[in-house]
Amino acid sequence: MSDNEEILIPAQTELFDASIFKGDALLSEEQLKEIENDEQRGEFIAGRLKKRRPDTYALICMCRANGLSIKKTMKIASVGFNTVVEIDRLEKDYIQKCKDVVAKEAFGIASMIVDSMRDHLPKILASDALSVEDAKGLTDILSKLVTNANLLTGSATEIIGVDTSNQYTNWRDWEKEDDKK
Repeated sequence: MSDNEEILIPAQTELFDASIFKGDALLSEEQLKEIENDEQRGEFIAGRLKKRRPDTYALICMCRANGLSIKKTMKIASVGFNTVVEIDRLEKDYIQKCKDVVAKEAFGIASMIVDSMRDHLPKILASDALSVEDAKGLTDILSKLVTNANLLTGSATEIIGVDTSNQYTNWRDWEKEDDKK
């Protein structure tokens, strides 16, 4: 055999059709029934949920991206804790990108409110057109926008002071001290 000769290898035939071993085909009937029972209780394998109920999967992603708690997301999507946690893990980057977009919009809206107040506040105050309740409402909206945006970005939302002057060994000591006040 010379170096220039081509070696022809005959085509090999498949021993089995590999497509039958994709997905659920590897599971026994007992395993499938167990998974279906779990799904009826709201516990889904994230991959199955994405295939079978893509709208629910997307809803869970959006709930988490908008800062809703796991508990609220479970209630809204009618799924279990493990399902939400698994989707959080699988879609971590996507959820974080969505949180960044929502936070950016919240900061933008808050900025527009502040700019609008800065521009129109002298006129409004001069004409007494703004009631105390309206001013409080505007500041509440502004505060919620900024707080939620900070929560989504992981920034601090409030400064919490910790009093370490009294050290208690148990809750009864604290209760006694609290009763003296």
